[in-house]
Amino acid sequence: MHLPWLALLWFAAPFWESKPPAEWTHVELARLLNDSPWAQTTVYDGRMGGASPVRVLLATAQPMRDAEEQKRLRSPKRAGAPLGIDEDYREFLRYEAARHIVIAVSGTTAEAMSNGDETRAMENECVMKVGRKKYKMTGHFPPSSGDAYLRLVFPRVVTDSDKEIVFEIYVPGAVPPYREAQFKVRELYYKGKLEI
Repeated sequence: MHLPWLALLWFAAPFWESKPPAEWTHVELARLLNDSPWAQTTVYDGRMGGASPVRVLLATAQPMRDAEEQKRLRSPKRAGAPLGIDEDYREFLRYEAARHIVIAVSGTTAEAMSNGDETRAMENECVMKVGRKKYKMTGHFPPSSGDAYLRLVFPRVVTDSDKEIVFEIYVPGAVPPYREAQFKVRELYYKGKLEI
């Protein structure tokens, strides 16, 4: 007798599909930004302990853009407080989001990014794998006082027919710095459209 209700619960659309961003709760925002198809914390499976957590977000995906904007709008307003998203990055999104994929990476600081050797290692080591092809990072936005994320820019080459996107990244200041984040393409649909 309760089977139809259970079926409805099982097939219910996730909150990001069923509610507009302004109605997402703080808990839902945290879930979207920490554990959703577009967000994950990398796991380092080496033998040494003490690995620092590194979160990777598909920042150009519309749900992530909406979540970051809601977080910015809801943060306490203080005189001189930063916007929460770097203005240069916001400008980049206005003109380049359709041609690039940007991942937002936690776990580094402006100080770690000021080390030339670390920055060069990041520029040389960060790649995106789609199928059998590898694509080098094409640019980055370092963390700032207004934006805690390192944002890495890659070409937008992923299609609906691809199965997986893998980011092999070097995160300056993270212990250890080498990380990998895998995203299943079939899980990255939002309102019927692939969002990356």
